[in-house]
Amino acid sequence: KFKTRSGEVTRLVDLLDEAVTRMEATLRERWDADVAAGKLEPYTDEELLETARVMGYGAVKYADLKGGRVNDYIFSYERMLDDKGNTAVYLLYAGARLSSIQRKAAATSGASAAELVASGAGVALSMPTELELALALARFGETVEFTTQTLLPNKLCEYVHDVCVKFTAFYLECKVIEEDAVNQSRLLLVRAAQLVIKKANELLGIGYVDKV
Repeated sequence: KFKTRSGEVTRLVDLLDEAVTRMEATLRERWDADVAAGKLEPYTDEELLETARVMGYGAVKYADLKGGRVNDYIFSYERMLDDKGNTAVYLLYAGARLSSIQRKAAATSGASAAELVASGAGVALSMPTELELALALARFGETVEFTTQTLLPNKLCEYVHDVCVKFTAFYLECKVIEEDAVNQSRLLLVRAAQLVIKKANELLGIGYVDKV
């Protein structure tokens, strides 16, 4: 239970349900616009509700975890559901973009990151944002170990947000798919980022979505 400034008690389940309701409205507006513009295939209400549930619940959980055990925070749906701030929504959008890139790569040339790994393909890092993303991904193991030793989940929150920020910079600078060609090295980096973000989200209990 939570108390508002007026002293009224609010149940956690009500806060979670409200977050889902707000996320559903935001997604429905965006998805309807994308369907009308031909950017998105028609969706079902079940798909929408499940995505809103993951994002809404994740937003509340992440907001609670990222501040640390002893820090107070102001409960704000606007902050929690912001898709550009340090929020679960931002992390989930980044994860969905990683999934989208891999789907497009498969549709463009049949390229699969799993098949590339099996064939022994490697990663060549030539751009600064590629290197920064790769270095961030390499810190995953030590970050999880530190988090479990100190019982400070906010450190894992800081880490996965940093990975998403570095992925965004990489995405804006480096083309994974250009015309009919797929950069295999960058596709492998995208796959690695997806696996790290998905596992970090799982450890934090905020879930993952393949499409937003």
